[in-house]
Amino acid sequence: MVYFQLKKPLFKPALNLNLCRASLSVFLYISGMKTTLLFLCVFLSVNLFGQKDKTKALNKNTINFNAGWSIIVYSANLDYERLIPSKKRNIYSTLSIGAGLYEVNFLGIDQYFVPSLHYGIISRFQSNHHFDVKAGIVLALNRMPSSNDNYLAPSIKAGYRYQVPNERFVFKAGAGFPDIIYLGFGLSF
Repeated sequence: MVYFQLKKPLFKPALNLNLCRASLSVFLYISGMKTTLLFLCVFLSVNLFGQKDKTKALNKNTINFNAGWSIIVYSANLDYERLIPSKKRNIYSTLSIGAGLYEVNFLGIDQYFVPSLHYGIISRFQSNHHFDVKAGIVLALNRMPSSNDNYLAPSIKAGYRYQVPNERFVFKAGAGFPDIIYLGFGLSF
């Protein structure tokens, strides 16, 4: 049997051991990062989803712009509305305050500034479609300084309201006095 002995080794064992240690430590470091990243993702996603509000309630504050018209009356209104949910019934009570400009084209043209105050009820169905009815008072102030044509009048409105729970968009359409027929868009918050 013949033995060969090399004077120069092909590789240094110490270097190989260091490379193995380095690659093992890099593997453990990356493996530890994966575990840490996986743990953080699971932990944070549970907290993020755990904080979501699951209630199906309408937003309590609304700002609406309404435009109304008929053959002789044209109007533009801006209203703030506060919704108050009922604990016993499936309805919302509303209190709204607003102001509008009206133009009456009957035997001449009269323009009125009309502040208003209304109390109303909105049906609280589980869907996005609601019935809206309001009653209140308006103070019609003629914009012509020479005219003394100012009066306090009752106001009533009934119509359709589209509002998705926890969303911002509101659409309204209906009929009433003094608006006659109106369409409205609003933002709820």
